[in-house]
Amino acid sequence: MIEYLIPDMPTVQEVTPWLTEIDQNRWYSNFGPLEERFRDQLASDIFSDLTKENIATCSSGTVAIALSLKALGLTKGAKVLLPAFTFPGTVAAVLSIGCEPVLCDVDNSGWQLDPTLLDQYFNSMKISAVIPVAAFGAVVDVSVWDKVSKKYSVPVIVDAA
Repeated sequence: MIEYLIPDMPTVQEVTPWLTEIDQNRWYSNFGPLEERFRDQLASDIFSDLTKENIATCSSGTVAIALSLKALGLTKGAKVLLPAFTFPGTVAAVLSIGCEPVLCDVDNSGWQLDPTLLDQYFNSMKISAVIPVAAFGAVVDVSVWDKVSKKYSVPVIVDAA
């Protein structure tokens, strides 16, 4: 069973210390002390090969995907393969940088982009990037997409927002 629209949110008590610190710092937007600590923690705990200067925080997953695609230097009209069953923000990110979304079917069991269908797309058109999406927050098998990236010589951006 896939749980749908059941958020796992913190309690007010868990959030209050962070809001209090933000208010005490009088810093309510980008590049504040909390964001700085967050990037430090990401660099030390998750991305040990990066420094905080190499980590960008974004206001949304849509902006993060658009920024990632922009960093690839894709040309206007470049085709980006995505699952037909996805959050609208994924498609919006592709469109926002002038690329063309190409929708591919999803598998029956996990509702994710089906890598077994990729040959027909790559044989019929020039695909410049692939974005598998973690449908309903399901885990995306990154090793599968690493193989896809190597096989087709195409960058893969995983949308796990």
